[in-house]
Amino acid sequence: MEFLDSIKQTYKRSLDFTGRTGRSEFWWFKLYFWGGLFIWSIIDYLLFGFIIWDPYSDFGWLGAIWIILNLLPYFSINNRRLMDTGKGNWKIKPSWLLPITFIILQILLVLFIIIGWIILWVWWSEESYESDPEKRPIGIPQ
Repeated sequence: MEFLDSIKQTYKRSLDFTGRTGRSEFWWFKLYFWGGLFIWSIIDYLLFGFIIWDPYSDFGWLGAIWIILNLLPYFSINNRRLMDTGKGNWKIKPSWLLPITFIILQILLVLFIIIGWIILWVWWSEESYESDPEKRPIGIPQ
């Protein structure tokens, strides 16, 4: 199978986790995926200087978008290739569940940070508490 045919075939079958994939289609897509990430990383460096969240990051926003857009075909072709080699479906689940678990944990972390900021804003907005009973406003119990 040639390069462009394998890429088209992979995108057409990106929701198929049960079929089979030959070696040429698998390796052409791997070359396409990692080559695209490399090219987008260079463009990120030239345009933005690799800043996504960390200055020590290996890719920026364009590289992250590339990964997100190609994540499902990447996992499906990995699964189909393992089915073709006779390794079965259950052997791939722990390795492709791990990135999904990390994504869910990152979303939860962001939610905890947002909730924490909301709680801090509420606390910062409260009236001052006076320890001296004479300086307390009326209505606050002693």
